Amino acid sequence: SSDLWTDASYVGSLIGDAPILVPIVVGVALALALNNRWRTASFVAQAGMVEFSTYGLTVLFVSRERPDVVHLDKLNNFHSFPSGHTAAATAIYVSLGLLLAAHFKALPLRIAIWATAVSLPIIVAVSRIYRGEHHPLDVAFGVLMGLGAVLVALFAVRTSRAVAELRAEKNVETFG
Repeated sequence: SSDLWTDASYVGSLIGDAPILVPIVVGVALALALNNRWRTASFVAQAGMVEFSTYGLTVLFVSRERPDVVHLDKLNNFHSFPSGHTAAATAIYVSLGLLLAAHFKALPLRIAIWATAVSLPIIVAVSRIYRGEHHPLDVAFGVLMGLGAVLVALFAVRTSRAVAELRAEKNVETFG
């Protein structure tokens, strides 16, 4: 029935929204920081911050009406492009997938991690379209924005690591 789909789309949207994503990011970053894994801790947070900042700037300059259908949420009607829920879900779940998959060798577990990391943003995207909040192009660009945020965060973390390694080498040469 449509009530089942409406309820399911609400849950699907929620897994790409701040009340779920912020505690996940904070929890992961805190757990990693408490284990002195600062650069790794910053990775998921950076992906989220890059997505949030990029989305905020985009909606300042791009105004697109939401689809001309019944809207199940009460949101700004001119913030259809891009889908922030989809972008955030992509940034966070894909960055978590990268972190988790890197720590396990078992192929079935890695497949399960990636299946989850990819499926969750897709569920969010489909839910946002079902709820009448976005056109398909909006969620497609949300995915691209989220992937871009992951790449920026990955670049920042890898650059930070390379700089730390160069400094360590320089200190060994100076004091060794």
